[in-house]
Amino acid sequence: MQNKNQVWIWVGVVVVVLAVVFVFVWKPMPSAPNDVPVHAPAGQLVSGFPSQLVLDSSAPVGSSYSLKYSSSTSQYTAQLNSSNSVSAEFTSYQSYFSANGWTIGDSNQSSPTLESIYATNDTSGVTVVIAAHGTGSQVTINYVTK
Repeated sequence: MQNKNQVWIWVGVVVVVLAVVFVFVWKPMPSAPNDVPVHAPAGQLVSGFPSQLVLDSSAPVGSSYSLKYSSSTSQYTAQLNSSNSVSAEFTSYQSYFSANGWTIGDSNQSSPTLESIYATNDTSGVTVVIAAHGTGSQVTINYVTK
């Protein structure tokens, strides 16, 4: 009987110690209000998205949003539906980046239905993914500030 009481005392002590550790050591993760996307009205670019990155001015905006990661880093995304081919869009972005002081870090032209290009400058990075869509292409542009 005494051994049973000692076991219960030790169980109680362990529970109390765990409770104290939990209360004083565990801290809940702070909420991250910066990770909530801000969507633009339908057919518009989100505020802060550099409109000069939309090379096909006739391409309607399918969607656009922004995410704020920190006080200095934000992502702006736009999805466009172009009547141009995947190859024509890729060539346009390649020429634009080369002519406007961007450094092309990576590009992928391994498929006629999906091509991508990544470029950076001193303050930002851009990834453009171009996918075949109907008779034209869908262009997704991710612009990230550093």
